[in-house]
Amino acid sequence: MSYQTFDARGFTETALENADEGNSTLFPFGKPVRWSNTRTQMVFIRKTYTVFAFQLLAITVACLLFLRKEDWRLFVVRHLWLWGVSLFFTFLLLVGLTYKSNDEFQPPIFLVFIYTIIDTYTIAGFIAVFKMEPLLDALILTTVGSVAVLAFTCQYTLKYRTSNSVKFAIFVVTVAGIVMHPLCFSLFDGLIALPIAIALTAFFILDSWYLMQTLSSTEYWAAAMQLHLDLVVPLKSLHHMCEISATD
Repeated sequence: MSYQTFDARGFTETALENADEGNSTLFPFGKPVRWSNTRTQMVFIRKTYTVFAFQLLAITVACLLFLRKEDWRLFVVRHLWLWGVSLFFTFLLLVGLTYKSNDEFQPPIFLVFIYTIIDTYTIAGFIAVFKMEPLLDALILTTVGSVAVLAFTCQYTLKYRTSNSVKFAIFVVTVAGIVMHPLCFSLFDGLIALPIAIALTAFFILDSWYLMQTLSSTEYWAAAMQLHLDLVVPLKSLHHMCEISATD
């Protein structure tokens, strides 16, 4: 990504936060969101999670339809080659849209839209073929967690890069899981879905912390796509978590 060569050693946090964004000495690639003020950080996360939550919602609705409509599920089963093609293009677009993103080149909206459609079919087809109800429930709760993050960014008192954001989102997901159990989930599915949703919600928040260290405030499209990529590349995720623990 654009700012992985950025080195802030030797500068105090106050100096970095107060430095002008056009300072080519401190920020040769632009000012990372981490060193911006709280309002800028919240706006960046809000934009990132707006895109990300929309993608999660599309996937969740598609999974629900593919599971509930037998004709749709049978279409995937009878055309597995089409699912394989969509899986290939999902990874191709994901890598292409996140590679070399910077201030001058942001992923085009129409390509992000195309990726969302293909990725939706890929995940929905997988869940429908194997009738994985707990994963559908986990997607619903993870979408709720994304909405909780959006709600958290509407205030500017509590900083995002603290445990407050994680605790708030996990609390909302947990409450949603408890409320939805008798209405939407079976007890067995809920016991599987809730821990998965909590883990995914926490992971995406922590990964967004890392992205704030490497991306500028205008790169929210790239940030939303990077959240997808980091989830499917375990070594990349491990590297990001290590970076967070080393800097915070």
